[in-house]
Amino acid sequence: MLFETKKKADTFIKLNREEIAEETGNKPERSYFCAYCGGWHVTSNKEQLDIKSRTEKVLDLYEREKKQKAEAKAKALTLKREKEQEAMMLAQKQELERELKALAATLRERVALEKSQKREQVILLKSQEKSQKALIQAQMEAQKKEEKARKTLIRTQKKEQEEQESLIRARKINELRPILNYAEFYIRMLERLSLRAFNPNSVILLDRVTEELEKAKSIGISYKKSEKRIARIEERTNILRNKYKK
Repeated sequence: MLFETKKKADTFIKLNREEIAEETGNKPERSYFCAYCGGWHVTSNKEQLDIKSRTEKVLDLYEREKKQKAEAKAKALTLKREKEQEAMMLAQKQELERELKALAATLRERVALEKSQKREQVILLKSQEKSQKALIQAQMEAQKKEEKARKTLIRTQKKEQEEQESLIRARKINELRPILNYAEFYIRMLERLSLRAFNPNSVILLDRVTEELEKAKSIGISYKKSEKRIARIEERTNILRNKYKK
C-alpha cells in the first residue's frame, strides 16, 4: 500500500492495526518513507534498522553513478577547459613570442639603422671637415698667390714708376743741361768781376742762375761747388741790392 503522506499512513495504522492483526497475526507498527515510490508504506517491524532496501540501494547506485557521471562530466569539462586554457595560453605565448621576436627584429633594425646613420654622419662630418680644410687651404693658397701677385704688381709698378721717374729725370737733366752749362759760364764770369763792376744786370743774372740751380735741385741734381761759389757771389750781390734799395 502507498500513502501520499506520513499522516495518512499513521492514520491507517491507527484505524486498521487490530483488524489486520486478527486476520494475519501481524499488525503494522510504524510507517516509513519509500524513496523509490516517493511515498509512505507501513511495516510490522517495530525497530527501525539502518538497512537500505534494494530500491534504496539501486537509487543510491543510480545517484552515485549519476554523481560520478556528473563529476566525470565536470572533470572532463574542467579538463577540456584546462586544455582550452592551455591552448589559449600557448597561443598567447606563441603570439607574445612572435611579437617579442618582431619587436626584437625591429629593435635590431633600429639599432642597425642608428649605427648606419651614425657612420654616415661621421663620414659626412669627416668629408665636410676635409672639404672645409681643403677650402681653407685653397683660400690660403689663393691669398698667398694674390698677395704674391699684389707684391709682384707693386714691385712692377714701383719699378715702372722708378723707370718712368728716371726717364723724366733724365729728360729734365737733358733739358736743364744746356741751361746749367750756361749757368756755370755766368758763375765763372761773375766770379771774375770785382765788387765795383757789379751792376743791376749782374744781380738779375745771378738770380736767374740761382733759379736754374734750384730747378736742378728739384730733380735731384746737386751742384755743391756751384752752391759755394754762388754763396760767395751772393755776399757781393746782397751788398749791391742794399745799395740799390737805398
